[in-house]
Amino acid sequence: MEARPSKKGYYPFLDGLKGITCASVFLGHYFIAFCVKDIFPVNSPVYRAGEFIFQGSFAVSLFCVISGFLAAHKSLNTIREFLSCCIKRFLRFEIPLLIVIAGVMFLNGRGLFSCCEPLADILENKRIQGQFVYKTNYLSLFQKPFWSFWQYDNPLWMICQLFAGGIVIYMRSYVLTLFARRLSAQQMKAIRILSFVVIASCGIIDTTMFAVVLGGGLQELSQKLSTLPASKKTCIKSLSVLLAISALIASIYLYFFKDFDYLHLGREYTWAGLAGALTCFCLLLSHARLKSFFSGKPFRLLGKISFGIYVLHYPLLGTVSCRLIYCFANNLGYAKIVIIAFALTSLSVLTAATAYRYLIELPAYWLINRLPSGRQSPSQSSAQSRDRDKPKIPDRREETASETATTSSLGI
Repeated sequence: MEARPSKKGYYPFLDGLKGITCASVFLGHYFIAFCVKDIFPVNSPVYRAGEFIFQGSFAVSLFCVISGFLAAHKSLNTIREFLSCCIKRFLRFEIPLLIVIAGVMFLNGRGLFSCCEPLADILENKRIQGQFVYKTNYLSLFQKPFWSFWQYDNPLWMICQLFAGGIVIYMRSYVLTLFARRLSAQQMKAIRILSFVVIASCGIIDTTMFAVVLGGGLQELSQKLSTLPASKKTCIKSLSVLLAISALIASIYLYFFKDFDYLHLGREYTWAGLAGALTCFCLLLSHARLKSFFSGKPFRLLGKISFGIYVLHYPLLGTVSCRLIYCFANNLGYAKIVIIAFALTSLSVLTAATAYRYLIELPAYWLINRLPSGRQSPSQSSAQSRDRDKPKIPDRREETASETATTSSLGI
């Protein structure tokens, strides 16, 4: 399970994986919202197959695992670095979301989502407009991305878990740094395992945050396994294939041989999605051909705009898709307009996500990266290193000054 970034902190294949994951979330939401009641009834074979392919829990868990994997790449040596990373992580979510949510609230005030309610009897997901029609004011924007979204049927509910899971990983990284200065290498191995068990207990609180934490564990595990000999790496690859097949069989059983409904989610659904996400991620990390496949340019380009797809597709479903279906369903037929609406909505999502990337996301990240990192510059650290390496020569003037300062402090 070897994963080496091509440059500091960047894994090309993860861009491709993020792109496919977010596209899967968009496709799953469209399928569940518009393709069920009047096209594929719930529990019909086609509905089951579509639900299996676009597993919402699997895609969300996989996105969270990726986030934790990248968060664990940071090494935090001082409290200033820790606080800086926490603030930057918060701003990386907050600034782009504030702009998007404010825009959606403004358009909602102009009746943009008015076509959702007349379609409620047709749509399986009756709350496709989500909290965007929720009566609120702009002062609540500063709490919504992390304290209110989780209670609505909208993909932004997991932003809170992504943020909190990353902070837990940063905290562990900083604590391990403090212990490393005082303990031996053997003791540090035990502390690493114990600390991970402690933070992994958050799975009792929330499955999604648990996925972020496990992603951080996979980062550390991949670094350890990369040092193994080739024979043991082959065993790891075989094990990852076996786990992936087992997760696939379990998912097939859950969706095709058990009376289970996506619309009545249970803990077994979320845990099955998490198990599938972890095993597939391990499979990807351990096989070079898969990493090369997901590193392809089309996948990487999709991955660059993945966050925009994730953030913007839901309001576009409630506007572009709903308005087209509402206006033309009687004339063209429901099935035909659903297909046309899907094509036009997909184009709208890609266009909006690209604009979001270059007009909102990247400028926000550029501003955030200008903030102090709390990390010493290479010149400062090298200068300190040279000073430490120089032999100490006693200076009589320094000793005299020191004695004077000491006696002054004692009042002598």
